[in-house]
Amino acid sequence: PILIVAPHGYDDKNTKEIVGHLALAYPSIGAKVADSGQAVVDPRYRGHNLFKRMKSFMVEYAQQVGLYGVYSEAVTVHPYTQKGNLSIGAYETGFLLCFIPDSMNFKKIQDEGAVPFRQSVVFFYLRTNPEPNRIVYIPHRHQTIIDKIYKRNNFNRTYGVASGKLIIPEITEANLKIIESIQMSYICVINYGYDFSAMLKHRLAELIEKKIEINFLDLPMSHPDTATMYKEAEKLGFFFVGIIPEIDEQGDYVRFLYLNGVKVEPEKYCLVSDFVQELFDYIIKERERVS
Repeated sequence: PILIVAPHGYDDKNTKEIVGHLALAYPSIGAKVADSGQAVVDPRYRGHNLFKRMKSFMVEYAQQVGLYGVYSEAVTVHPYTQKGNLSIGAYETGFLLCFIPDSMNFKKIQDEGAVPFRQSVVFFYLRTNPEPNRIVYIPHRHQTIIDKIYKRNNFNRTYGVASGKLIIPEITEANLKIIESIQMSYICVINYGYDFSAMLKHRLAELIEKKIEINFLDLPMSHPDTATMYKEAEKLGFFFVGIIPEIDEQGDYVRFLYLNGVKVEPEKYCLVSDFVQELFDYIIKERERVS
C-alpha cells in the first residue's frame, strides 16, 4: 500500500495523519501486472495533487520490480481519476458498464440524496516495462477498435491468422467466479472444447437464475479460435467491452459482458478523452446489436 501523510501546516492541529491511500493487488503469485485500486483521498485534502503523487510513486515502484504494467478502473461519475491516469501515461483499453455497486457513493462529489445507480468505469492500462511480443487472434468483427486500443497503448503485438486446423478437445476448460455480494460473475476461458457453446449457455442460465446482474466473459487472445468463437457468446447476448492486457501467462483477454436486468444510464457518465467516448459509443452500439 502507498500512504500519503499530511505534513505540518496542512491542518490546524499541526499533526500528521493519513489522508491518502493507494494499493497494488496482484491477480496471482508471480504476476507481471497488478491492479491499482483502493484509491482514496480525504475530501479535506483534495486539490493538492495527492492522487497523482501516489500514482507517480506507484509507477516508479512498478518499473523497479519489473512489472509489465498496472491497470486500474476509473469511475465515470467524475473526471478526476480519468484525468489523473491520462496525466501519467495510462490509456483506455475497455469500458466496464455498471461495474460499481449502487451502494457506493462519493462524498463531496455526488449530489446528496441522488437515486443510487450502478456506476460504470473506464479500464486503464499503464505500461511500465516492455512486455513480450505476443501473437494475438482478434475477434473478426472487432478488429478495428481493438487495433486502435493496441496502437493507443503502444503494445508489442503481432496479429495472427487462424489456420482452422486445431485439435479441439471435447470439454472446454474455463473458470467461473461469482461474487454474490456485488452481484457479479467472471467466466474465464482457458481452452475451447466442442461443448463451448453449450457450456456457456448452461452457465449463463445458472447466473440468470441466481439473479447475478453483471456477467463478464474473458476469451484468450492467444488462442486462434477466439477469432471466431466469440460469435457463440454474442448469440447469447454477450457484447464486447474491451481487452484486459497481460493478465496471466496467456497474455491478453478480450472481455465481453452480459447485463442481467441492469439499466445503463449514460447521461450520468463523465467521459474525459475523445477515445473513451468513441469506445463507449462502439460498446453501446454492440450491446444494441446483440440484444
